[in-house]
Amino acid sequence: MKASHLLLFSWAVMWSLPACISPDPPPEFRYFDPLAGLPALPEVESEEGLGLRFRHTAAAAFLKEAMVWRSAGGEMGTFDLWRWSEKPEKYLQWELDGILFQQGPFQRIETGLGPRLRVELRAFEFIRNTGEVRVQFWAMVQASEGGTMLERLYQQTAEVPVVEPERIAEALGTALRQGVLTLRQDLLAAF
Repeated sequence: MKASHLLLFSWAVMWSLPACISPDPPPEFRYFDPLAGLPALPEVESEEGLGLRFRHTAAAAFLKEAMVWRSAGGEMGTFDLWRWSEKPEKYLQWELDGILFQQGPFQRIETGLGPRLRVELRAFEFIRNTGEVRVQFWAMVQASEGGTMLERLYQQTAEVPVVEPERIAEALGTALRQGVLTLRQDLLAAF
């Protein structure tokens, strides 16, 4: 009898063991676009504008596809499953293209002399302690003769009423647009 009980117990353990050690399906990443909820920029017929050389934006090395969070104490990390559909500097690039060049009055200079705009995205993050998002970018315009026409660090914050990735993305998109609109005003004053 003992042997049959042992055999029955062994058989039950063998058949139940795979259920205990089989892994759960891997979690799926969720992708977000901070510009998706913004109203489209109005179509503007642009005339001959102010010439400006601008190729692309740069970004801090830690700004990649994962959404970034920061604590008020400076600790930084990423959300495990929340991702951007593009790298954050692409969103800045698209906003600059739309607001400066499609809306005017600036015209992109591909070759030749003209003031040169350089932009670097430095923060695109959710602040955990305050429930806000922060967008920070540095912009500099160098005159074709060599001097600096404008150099400034732009920072915009916005509250996130509910900590959900969709709300974080919307708030970052709004803050990004506000920062680029402020840059546009500064550029107009510098020219």
